[in-house]
Amino acid sequence: MHLTYTHVYMKSAIRSLLQRVSPGGFQLATSIKNRKLFAECFRDFELEVKRVLYGVKKPKVLHGPFEGMEYLDETVWGSITPRWIGSYECELHEILESLPTDRYENIIDVGCAEGFYAVGLLRKFPKANLLAYDVDLISRRQCGKLAALNGVGNRISIQPYCDQPALQKCCARGSLIVCDIEGSELTLLDPLLAPAIKGADMLVEIHDEEQPVIEETLINRFSETHEVQIRRETSREDWIFHNKQFLEILDESTLLRALDEGRPRKQSWLWLKAIGC
Repeated sequence: MHLTYTHVYMKSAIRSLLQRVSPGGFQLATSIKNRKLFAECFRDFELEVKRVLYGVKKPKVLHGPFEGMEYLDETVWGSITPRWIGSYECELHEILESLPTDRYENIIDVGCAEGFYAVGLLRKFPKANLLAYDVDLISRRQCGKLAALNGVGNRISIQPYCDQPALQKCCARGSLIVCDIEGSELTLLDPLLAPAIKGADMLVEIHDEEQPVIEETLINRFSETHEVQIRRETSREDWIFHNKQFLEILDESTLLRALDEGRPRKQSWLWLKAIGC
């Protein structure tokens, strides 16, 4: 027991030291470790689904608001198959599809991962430029690769960290903010520290397990400046019911697995539409 405790303590101490001395090296090591885990969990299944969906062709998003987007064929953050199929976060599709293509010229994507939203939104809004943030080094490289693959690399800037001063500087009235930062949304989206966001539309993934009452607090913060919609996770059986054409390609059990986004609990999102914009 003593040896086990000592081993855990030493690992924690080494991790803390590396994070202080070489934050970039620590982040790269974490990125590689996470990709190895995701590859072990998903890659064999992803290759089988790719063979059935595309044969020898390169992957494209097959459904949803970003249909037709050229896509990566490599390990990403989580499972890539919902992105390929286009079911990913289907709860938000109605919102995205309802927005006119000339609505945004400035988009900020905080927590961009490999660029599903960043590149998809640049394709949907041809006049827009986009600033993408992600602390994960491999995700940033993949986002740049995906942007180049879809011919929008000249309209995107990819950075590691976003804080309130950065958000205040880059956010103009009528902007769109997409935020998925694993529980830090309550800290970042503070109109007292970044008042410019009061004039921006915001699509926010909520992580209440990290800090309870995030959803309620954000609603209260923006209830006077934004129209608020709450979206809850729906079943993928419902998605299949409305998209039966995919059952002609994959059997139901395989399709359900391919649609699985691997969430540990029910997900919710806030759509905050700035009043008067």
